[in-house]
Amino acid sequence: MVKTIKTIKTIKTIKKTKKSKTYKIQSAGAAGAGDDMFNKTKPDGKIKVAAYCYTKDKTSGEYYFGFVRKLQENGRIRLDNTKNSGAAGTLPKFMGKWTSVGGSTGRKIITYFEAVINELNDETNSEFNSKTDIDISELYHEKKIINPKMILKDYKLENNVYIFIFKIPDNTIFFKMFPKEGRTTPDLLNSSHGEIDAVQSYSMSEIIKLQSENNNNYFIYYCINNFNKFVKPFISSESKYFKQKWVNNIIDNDDNKARIPTELPHEPYKEIQGGTYVVSQVATPLGAAAANPLPVGTANPAGTGATATATGTATATGTLPAAAAALTTPGTTTPTVAAPLITPGTTGTGTGTGTTTGTGTGTVIPQKPKYCYI
Repeated sequence: MVKTIKTIKTIKTIKKTKKSKTYKIQSAGAAGAGDDMFNKTKPDGKIKVAAYCYTKDKTSGEYYFGFVRKLQENGRIRLDNTKNSGAAGTLPKFMGKWTSVGGSTGRKIITYFEAVINELNDETNSEFNSKTDIDISELYHEKKIINPKMILKDYKLENNVYIFIFKIPDNTIFFKMFPKEGRTTPDLLNSSHGEIDAVQSYSMSEIIKLQSENNNNYFIYYCINNFNKFVKPFISSESKYFKQKWVNNIIDNDDNKARIPTELPHEPYKEIQGGTYVVSQVATPLGAAAANPLPVGTANPAGTGATATATGTATATGTLPAAAAALTTPGTTTPTVAAPLITPGTTGTGTGTGTTTGTGTGTVIPQKPKYCYI
């Protein structure tokens, strides 16, 4: 018996192979991939996996693609300050840049398909089940999953990397996983084992704009290279409008130095125990004001180094000159001074109301992680 699979550019005919005991499906790959994608494989460190997820916005009709950001240099404060302070397992020249989900297959004996779902879960802090949440029936003679969370559209093995394309048909699921406005929390760093600090979705126009405005290094070169060679042609085969509108490839430059992100900034993550990181209760940019007014001297939940602005009552005791100075310095509102202080040289207590600005440094209390359950 012969099975025919349609690829992006050609039609490839292959013979059925032995079924996988784990998935009970044909283990022959699409788009020129090998025959071991669904077979249990002992990791050898050579094969890696990468996932490109997309959705079509039902409101605008635009295609959006999900990306993750490598933690920037000095983005985490380690218990051992001699260890890497940027993205785990990442060369410095890639830190602070956006890329596709992916990585090594780990140390467990699993299939490459399971490996890529594990990477998706780790790097986006999600909980997809590789056997029940992803429909693979478009590529294999397998029972179609009703209302799947993801659909395996295609994959290929190239340069020792299994590259997967997943469609997430439900906009709600996709944009929770990859928000348009972005998402950055310590939970991402914890679930990705110190590698990823942000996730976000981008349209094609945004990808091109951000890449060109950042010396063509907003995205890591190998991510854009695979996008141009594999993802863009696939979406073009799905949408004539996309194909006609996005003719030119995205420019990818070789990475030669790390990037310092300006988008989605946050305080450095602090390691409180091996592999676990926390940040302030409210993640805000370094030096930004706290979300809520606080009394001067109170620990700022936005994190050490941020500025807190508060409105409160100032009270001073002393002679009139001393009391007046104490009440007017903190703010711009003219204080109301008690009568005993009106007479020069008289000692008394006066109370004034004004706007005060101060900086507070406190100990951050770790909060229970809020996970993104899909």
